[in-house]
Amino acid sequence: MSKKTILLCISTNLGISRLLERNLIACGFNVILLCPYNEKGEGFKYPTLWDRIKVNFRKNILKEKEAKRKFECEVYFRNLQGKINQKIDYSLFFLMQGFSPEIILKIKEITKDNGMINYQWDGLTRYPKAMENLKYFDRCYVFDSNDLKYNELFYNLYPTTNFYFDYEDEIQIQDNGKLYFIGGHNTSRQNEIVNFALYAQEHKINLDIQIVCQDIHKCRDIYPSNVNLLPLSKIKPFSENIALAKQCHCILDFVIAQHSGCSFRVFEALGYGKKLITTNKNIKYYDFYHPNNMFVLDNNFDELEAFLTKPYVALDPSIKKKYSFSNWINYVLNIEPYQPILLPNEN
Repeated sequence: MSKKTILLCISTNLGISRLLERNLIACGFNVILLCPYNEKGEGFKYPTLWDRIKVNFRKNILKEKEAKRKFECEVYFRNLQGKINQKIDYSLFFLMQGFSPEIILKIKEITKDNGMINYQWDGLTRYPKAMENLKYFDRCYVFDSNDLKYNELFYNLYPTTNFYFDYEDEIQIQDNGKLYFIGGHNTSRQNEIVNFALYAQEHKINLDIQIVCQDIHKCRDIYPSNVNLLPLSKIKPFSENIALAKQCHCILDFVIAQHSGCSFRVFEALGYGKKLITTNKNIKYYDFYHPNNMFVLDNNFDELEAFLTKPYVALDPSIKKKYSFSNWINYVLNIEPYQPILLPNEN
């Protein structure tokens, strides 16, 4: 049987497109990247100065947050058109708000029936305009159960979660004794991070917390000295984050207020057999939750050290497999066999 071809449409980078591509290839797909990954880390280059001026006008004057990403995708699609001479089996989008309706429709024209899929790992409510693009997709998967309420308006919303990458790589799972977190500065979670860092400082717990900040000096006044601050120019690629997650003792997960779905950190912990400390109270309702492995932080620091000393309990292999990328991709593309990935209120 010939390989299915999938057009991977993801406008964010940080190397996650490369990891998705590798895992898709490992799953037996021919993969075309809409936005090619730049190994040298070089930024997007505008075709002309006039293009740059127009995008800056849309971004700064018209307040279109996704203006640059949308323009990048338009340029990449023009470059791609001459290389595609037949319809693609699947077009898989991540975060549809990064694409203009015009580009989505053009991609729909070159995609086979029932092959237009979007995965929204960021809440729909954070990007209300993104919902205008829903009608162009055959299926849109959401990781936040709160978004399923829009089923009354849209017929094509389905539940899923994030996943962990399960293809083989050269990075071995180790335990360096550290509690690890990396994420952007966000006022909705800064107090939880500050309080945790102060507790760790007092109890001599080995941390590796890295906060990406737009204004380092302002953030330095907020976070304790055992929190590392990174400028935007030093954001780590996704592959490096996975390497650090594989080497730590415990993954930390401080949730942004607008989310109730589980972040990628939860599934990295699950996939790589790491303990997890999280502020996401909903995690207790998932089938992978075990109190030895996952600790919900909620003004209960007095229970933390006991949790860290408890032995990790291995999960049922079928539950672990359920949240792997290889099962996830079969589920969202509706390719048998797969385990359905439902959200707690769907079980």
